[in-house]
Amino acid sequence: MPSSTTVNEAGASSVTIRSTGHEKDRVTVCLAAKANMQKLKPFIVFRGGKRDVNRMNEDRRLPGKCVIHSSANGWLNESLTVKWVQYVVGRLSSAPRLLVWDTYKCHMTNGIKEALRQAGVDSALVPGGCTKYIQVPDVSWNKPFKDLCQIAYDDWMAETEHEVTPAGRIKAPSRHSCIERILSAWESLPNDIIKKSFEACAVSLPINGSEDVLRQTAHLAMEGRSCRKGRSIFYCTATCCSC
Repeated sequence: MPSSTTVNEAGASSVTIRSTGHEKDRVTVCLAAKANMQKLKPFIVFRGGKRDVNRMNEDRRLPGKCVIHSSANGWLNESLTVKWVQYVVGRLSSAPRLLVWDTYKCHMTNGIKEALRQAGVDSALVPGGCTKYIQVPDVSWNKPFKDLCQIAYDDWMAETEHEVTPAGRIKAPSRHSCIERILSAWESLPNDIIKKSFEACAVSLPINGSEDVLRQTAHLAMEGRSCRKGRSIFYCTATCCSC
């Protein structure tokens, strides 16, 4: 995560950004929360490193705080999404639950539908092109969460002492330290943002429709669409719609 800013002498002809050379490495973090502001455990997927992941799962400091897995490319797949349903969403609730997420292919397979059924969870899919308006994390959480991760990484890079490779380059941070930053950023994200994000995306508005006009007006003002057009986009094309 190289920073976009650095400090150097005024008038320098070239400025070098400190880096570990691992800019293309990635880690997937699946975040979820409830409308009552409860944050669920982050589901973290690394690219490769199965042995390292197994060791971290045996670390007594981490279980209960997050769920750690790995995949060949560092992305979520169907089997990992099933594990997310089992170990993050869980099956211990007797009350009806609605899961709102986007139309990523892993969210629509028969295996996922069965996992949600066993967990007692109904799902609603956000139509393509609408995530920036009504998918709660896209609208409110993702940027501040990534900003907090970036700040933590910049602070680490600013340290004067680092382990270096035989070639003299700074060693990339360990997976364990990445997890610590992820957990810290998620914990630091204000709960009030979680609460307001559900309201802003109309996910937790009254089901009697008494406040729908307020949300439609905000979305349509950004797009310049008519109210009738907006209603068809945000309501009648949703998979959970009963129109």
